[in-house]
Amino acid sequence: MRTLRYALRQLLATPAFTAIAVLIAAIGIGASTAMFSTVHAVVLRPLPLPDPERLVVVYETNLERNVPIFSVSVPNFVDFRQRATSFASMAAVTWRAMNLTGAGEPQMIQVRQVSADFLSTLGVRLVQGRDFRADVDQRFVSAATAPAPASTN
Repeated sequence: MRTLRYALRQLLATPAFTAIAVLIAAIGIGASTAMFSTVHAVVLRPLPLPDPERLVVVYETNLERNVPIFSVSVPNFVDFRQRATSFASMAAVTWRAMNLTGAGEPQMIQVRQVSADFLSTLGVRLVQGRDFRADVDQRFVSAATAPAPASTN
């Protein structure tokens, strides 16, 4: 108790030092809280989906070319979906950069392209509107898996 009273007297005797020490402690506590909140929201908290532990991501590898991980091609995805027996459902997602136009200057944005069964695979139920149509998905798959035209030499 005596030591605590001595420390308080010293802090009150030097108000500038006390203010700086309290400010540094507040910044440290605030930064730690912000980092923990971010890590908790992004890493520790489970996905807000039904059965998130059952979700997997499938990638391809090409060890001959030293490419350990890359996205599955559309023809391979179609084969996987047709032949896979271990999965209840499969969906594809890819991303690319596109230009967003409208009022003002065009902006380059990252967009995601998903297969028609993407939301149902994740177990997401729509509250309003309609789900992706399978016929649009089929046109995309057909165009990606169509054989290349024969070259004329």
